[in-house]
Amino acid sequence: MKQKLQKIKNYVQFLIILAAILVTVYLFVVRGLSIQEILSYAERNHLKIFLALMGLYILKGCCGIVPYSALNIAAAVSFPLLQAILINTLGTIVCFCISYAFGRMTRTDRLEAKLSEYPKLARYMSGAKKNEWVLCFALHIAGFSSEVIGILFGILRMKFALYLGAAMLGVLPGMVCITISGGTKDITSAKFWIFFALNVLMALVGLAVLWIRVRGQKKHAEAVEKGGTES
Repeated sequence: MKQKLQKIKNYVQFLIILAAILVTVYLFVVRGLSIQEILSYAERNHLKIFLALMGLYILKGCCGIVPYSALNIAAAVSFPLLQAILINTLGTIVCFCISYAFGRMTRTDRLEAKLSEYPKLARYMSGAKKNEWVLCFALHIAGFSSEVIGILFGILRMKFALYLGAAMLGVLPGMVCITISGGTKDITSAKFWIFFALNVLMALVGLAVLWIRVRGQKKHAEAVEKGGTES
């Protein structure tokens, strides 16, 4: 049953990606739609764009297919900077709440099975109950899948307020940087690349924190093993 559900999920993801490609080709190649026309439409239809973005954030919370940065940029090119940041913040909260709720609805004994699906993430989750706030924060700022992280911490029954606080603090700096970059509407501008580079730098900091944590765990395990051997 599990394999069938996974196959269905993979088919759905493939169909959504294929549909997105076909729609993009139709709009830009067949109809000759320009970026300026899209921006003009967005300026005249703020409510429709807002509702569409919220729908995509909900979709992302359910299956993680939609790229997070793409949503940040879409809001940035459609709304003034402050409004775009507020919209992206709201959408991020919605996305996190959905994935966490999925985790809460999952039995705790499914954690190991879930981690086996994501081996790269699994090595950081060892001893997750210790300093779970810091771990949640670091995983988000490092850019790991927020949907998977939400499910895992939901399974671990981390307090919702702590989870949401750590997740938002981890994501907000990068989200703001990407929103500012997207708002420039000019990939050749220095401002675009400065804030893009800041986003990458923060992700590297998150990875460094995770690496230090894993290294510390290994040293602790070796010390315990050595102490046990000597005794």
